[in-house]
Amino acid sequence: MTYDNTNKGFLRKNENRETLAHPEYRGEITITEPGTYWLSGWINEHEKMGGKYFSLRAKKKDFTKAKEAARSVPDPGAPLDHDESPF
Repeated sequence: MTYDNTNKGFLRKNENRETLAHPEYRGEITITEPGTYWLSGWINEHEKMGGKYFSLRAKKKDFTKAKEAARSVPDPGAPLDHDESPF
């Protein structure tokens, strides 16, 4: 069984940092399709990874759900339909 690395990655301390211009942390992530993603991270520890590191997971943003949710919010300036009033 192979491990699925899709939308997963890691960051660890950059042991080769020589100047302030070099990143403090380096790592990799596998993204399968272009787009905008949410990025989440967890602090983990593993001897083979050189101590503590960030485990990362990317989740593609679903803009269609956000647009649908925005459309379902009632207009506060619209007149009330008394048949739908809870009172």
